Amino acid sequence: MEIPSPTLSERLKVETASAHRWLEHLPFFEALRAARLPTPSTLSYLHALAIIHGAFEQRCADSGSPSLETLLGGYLPKVPLLERDLEHLEAPRRPSVPAALRQALDYADELVTESDDPLCLIGPLYVLEGSQRGGLVLKRSFAQCLGIPEGQLSSIGCYGGDTQRHWEGFTAHLNALILAPGQAEVVVRSAIRCFERIADICSAAYP
Repeated sequence: MEIPSPTLSERLKVETASAHRWLEHLPFFEALRAARLPTPSTLSYLHALAIIHGAFEQRCADSGSPSLETLLGGYLPKVPLLERDLEHLEAPRRPSVPAALRQALDYADELVTESDDPLCLIGPLYVLEGSQRGGLVLKRSFAQCLGIPEGQLSSIGCYGGDTQRHWEGFTAHLNALILAPGQAEVVVRSAIRCFERIADICSAAYP
């Protein structure tokens, strides 16, 4: 019996597993899960996400890619949510970790200057949307580290009770993409790169 080829979402899950595990076991996430991540580190992470999503969402809007347009059909823009959280938390007036923000700016620049091929944006989209599933679990820990009620945090776990349904719809569109030989590898590499750059940010925010 012929074994069916893995879907794109299956390939992404398998081939990014090592980078994903590395990220999850960084001191940053160990401290976050224990609700003892310092507030400046937590705020800097949210600020870094705002920087990355700002570049990413603008690049997607400028790409004109039908594939990206399909994948973004149920996408909830994150920049307004992150900006709302940062404003509520009075982030500009509070201490931050500059090294983490520099890492975010470097990755944002990379997304803008090195993603002429829209396929290079699909990998980060997979990672960033997938992070909302973990965010749903970690939302309380984020709120505790920030000293606010969980309900006041908009950007983490932003799909709420629709998170799993949204993810299933996203991966269905992902698996329906028609890719030429070699294009799946481009998507996978960009996803791994996204995990690596987020790990750089977290390592800088909380070494």
